Amino acid sequence: SLSLKNKGDWERGGRDVANSALRECGFLVLDSLVETKVINRLREAYESFRDSERAKKHFRYPCQGKGRFEYMLPFESPFNSTTAPYNNPILRQILLDFLGGPFKLELMTVINSPPGSGDQRWHQGWRYLFHPEEQLPPYSIVVGVPLDDFTPEMGPTQFCPRRKLRFYHGFRCDEGEVVAIGSTKGSVLL
Repeated sequence: SLSLKNKGDWERGGRDVANSALRECGFLVLDSLVETKVINRLREAYESFRDSERAKKHFRYPCQGKGRFEYMLPFESPFNSTTAPYNNPILRQILLDFLGGPFKLELMTVINSPPGSGDQRWHQGWRYLFHPEEQLPPYSIVVGVPLDDFTPEMGPTQFCPRRKLRFYHGFRCDEGEVVAIGSTKGSVLL
């Protein structure tokens, strides 16, 4: 986990730490990168959109886990505003460094996991993320932005660090390898 609450943290080595964590562990948590008020506005806009007939008809997305549901977000205001999380200059620089050049936003979704929802199966966020030899650079990355605070007791995102292709080679995480991530609104998980 990396806290970059001000520009000085970034300039004092935060960029190198972030890139090293992604290369070595395969994931990174950026604590409180996005202002809570921005996340609150996005959540309100998402909830309003989710309840619309348009969303129900055209934007429902397949989701893993009993009781969970997922919606794609339209690339329109407020989801594409200058305050949207993907416009954060620190996040953009980390993505540029990690991916080795220009990148595009492929998809924005929100996964809803009400109390009592089933677990997702273990999966890799993007099937062909790393080269067959598991060498960097990858060509894509999944970025998560929690719209609410969550704790490990709530059953949050878990990571299985290092060997990026393990699930497609039949490998599984050993119990001691699993890292459960609790986070707050405004944090970013890569």
